[in-house]
Order: sequence, then structure tokens, then C-alpha cells
Amino acid sequence: MSSRHEDDDVSPSAMVPPSDPPGYLSLSLSLSLSVCAPRPANATPWQEVDGLKRKLVSKLSPESESLQVEWEIGECVGSFYRPNFEQVVYPYLPAHITRPKETKKVYMVRLPESCYFAVPSNLKLLAVPLFELYDNAARYGPIIAGLPLMLSKFQFVRA
Repeated sequence: MSSRHEDDDVSPSAMVPPSDPPGYLSLSLSLSLSVCAPRPANATPWQEVDGLKRKLVSKLSPESESLQVEWEIGECVGSFYRPNFEQVVYPYLPAHITRPKETKKVYMVRLPESCYFAVPSNLKLLAVPLFELYDNAARYGPIIAGLPLMLSKFQFVRA
């Protein structure tokens, strides 16, 4: 978080249109938009954000230059670690693990008021409101169902 928030004791906020609650976009629940592409072990946060932008452009941006979206990647709201080849992921790196087998990071991506998505014909773009994700791990999995809790540190201001 930036230093101005630490000094002012102000919660970070995001503008939300008055009629739309904050939500989560997913491609058929199998390809998550909030997870970054594989990265080198020594990647900096800037390289992760650039990789996420490239992935968003390749998966969702239309081919026409005039319709392409300028993706605004926000803060990293959560990190999850898989210490070995089991299904369990932890929201922390266990003390006995020096290098996890997999790291998943969840970023907030702010969308413009209107934009076009190019969704492949074999996938469906789903917009899921946050209240449906809350406490619904059986349907969405533990990481996605935890999004409302991860986003609780943000104050969403109605425009």
C-alpha cells in the first residue's frame, strides 16, 4: 500500500457506479482473471503486473485497436501458496517451506465504465456479484469464495 494511506489512516477506495455492486469476472470458472501467469522465481511485482496485463490482452481484448481496453491493475489483495503437489493452498507460506511449488496472487483490476471483451466461443464470461461468492466455497473454491473477505479492507465509494 502506498505511504499516503499509512500516514492518513485512510482506507483505500475504489469508485463504483451507483447501480452496480462490485463483482468478479471469470471465464467458465476454469480460467480465473485474478491469477497471474507463471513467472520466474525472482520476478518483481512490476513484472507480475506486466505479465497479467499481457494475459488479459491476449485472452479478453478485441483484435481491433480502437476497441482494446487499457487495463488498470490495482493492488495485490491476496497471495496463496501450494507447498507441495497436494490440492491444499494456504494464505501464508508455512515456516518449514523455503520454495513453494506454486504461488497464486489475486489482483484488483479496475474496468472502465464501458468496454468490449473478446471471449472465445468455447468459454463463457461470468459476472458474479461479491455477495454470491461469500461463504460459497463448495461452488467457487476457497480462493474465489474468500474474495469478499480479502476486499473488506477496501472502501467502495458510490460514484
